[in-house]
Amino acid sequence: MNPTGARLLVVEDEPNIRELLATSLRYAGFDVATAASGSEALRVAGDHHPDLCVLDVTPEGLKLVELAPDAPEDDVREKTESALI
Repeated sequence: MNPTGARLLVVEDEPNIRELLATSLRYAGFDVATAASGSEALRVAGDHHPDLCVLDVTPEGLKLVELAPDAPEDDVREKTESALI
């Protein structure tokens, strides 16, 4: 059940941090997908259609500034907010 209706994508190469964030966000009621690298994030985002991406500062295999330009224009880039934390 997802009372918030929000889909999140957590991108973090460190498995323990990725799982901690994902578990905490799921507990808060979000629908969470995860990715361990930038290239995986692009694939997962295309399948999951997240409302918000929580990104590692430098996802492995992709520079942060490359994420939006490389994302499919009609899906990920125009419909997804990103947070740098």
